Amino acid sequence: MVSRVFTVYQLTHFLKYELSKTIREYKTNMVIIPDLLSMFVQEPEIYIREVEFLLTEIADALKEISVKNQVLLISSISLDHKLCHSVLTLGNKVFGIFNKRIEVDKNKTNDKFKVLIQEKQGMEYVTVKKYLSLSSQDILTVTRS
Repeated sequence: MVSRVFTVYQLTHFLKYELSKTIREYKTNMVIIPDLLSMFVQEPEIYIREVEFLLTEIADALKEISVKNQVLLISSISLDHKLCHSVLTLGNKVFGIFNKRIEVDKNKTNDKFKVLIQEKQGMEYVTVKKYLSLSSQDILTVTRS
């Protein structure tokens, strides 16, 4: 199932009030939210206090969704020059709710991707696996036990 929202306000509303119902209705076991912070860059004339409020609401909703519905929750951020420092700082607060962090970088010299896997210990992330090299032909296979 795919759901689309077009503003940060719709995203916040969907995460707070609709996603849990959707998870139960469709018996979903995984939720993927790609590039969570990109909407904050695209939103015209949004004030930093409003961003702080919305990201706090989103962080609270994501915590509740993952625990209450027992789903695998995956999200991503693209770190680029378009994100102002304060949005990145607030975004890190949101991503601080996750127990694991995976960083993927495209290698500039070949078609490989470098993958760094980190796990949360206390308030910090500690490297579990240093750069694993993957190519665009590699796939992830998940089996049920």
